[in-house]
Amino acid sequence: MNCSNFENFECLVVDDNSSDDSVAVAKQFPVKVIELSENNGPAHARNSGAKTSSAAVLIFIDSDVLIFPDTISKIVQAFQEYKDVAAIIGSYDDQRMKRRSSRNLKIYCITMFTRGRTKL
Repeated sequence: MNCSNFENFECLVVDDNSSDDSVAVAKQFPVKVIELSENNGPAHARNSGAKTSSAAVLIFIDSDVLIFPDTISKIVQAFQEYKDVAAIIGSYDDQRMKRRSSRNLKIYCITMFTRGRTKL
C-alpha cells in the first residue's frame, strides 16, 4: 500500500490479537493500527476496521496479499465509471507474481455487484 500511485487514502491495520510482532511492524508505517483484545476471526476484524474508517470505499486486503501500485486507482475508477456498482470482488492467481501492473494480473473472477443485477 505504501507504493500506491493513489495518494488520498486511509490505511487501517486491524490486529486480531496476534501473538507475533505484527503491531510493531505496522506502527513503522503511516497507518492507523486498531488492536483487538480477542481473536474473533477475519470477519470481525474487517467489520471493526469498517466501523472505524471514514472512507466511502473500503478495500479489504489480508496480510498475505500484495497489491500493485495501480490497484487502488483501478478500484476507485470502477466505482466512478459505473455509478450503480455497490461492490467489487476479485480473485487472483496463486502463482508467484512477477508482474508490475494489475492490468497484467491474471484475474480469474471479477464480479461487480450492482443494485438489482450482477455484472460479470
